[in-house]
Amino acid sequence: MLRCCNNISILSVRYTHPSRLKPEIIRCLPSDQSPVIYRDHVVDKLIRVILKDGKKEIARTAVYDALEIIKRRQYRQWLKAATEDEKNKIELNPFTIANTAIRNCRPLMKLQGVTRGGTTYQSYENDARNLSSKSTSW
Repeated sequence: MLRCCNNISILSVRYTHPSRLKPEIIRCLPSDQSPVIYRDHVVDKLIRVILKDGKKEIARTAVYDALEIIKRRQYRQWLKAATEDEKNKIELNPFTIANTAIRNCRPLMKLQGVTRGGTTYQSYENDARNLSSKSTSW
């Protein structure tokens, strides 16, 4: 015969059950972690590079305005395209175009260390994160 063991508790008797009457304080998400459809980590990095004096909203509007200009130009080209093949070749997503542009700006070669005044200065390691940060800061 199975019995329910409701009277066995891991916690001591001095602990009380939590009250649901107190309002719970919920911290809101930071603006760069909000679940927005058009959020892209490369564009967010570009916004942080452009950021000046902590005015992130101004940097964000500048980047999104630039992406809107790219979208409008691509859409104009798409409308002017004569055949369906030409229309399919035109990329209309500005985030993809921005990712491709930053990927094309990355350095491809690793630099050798330089000795100046008896001190050897080593170049940076070419990993993907470092390459993208270098390409956005140039």
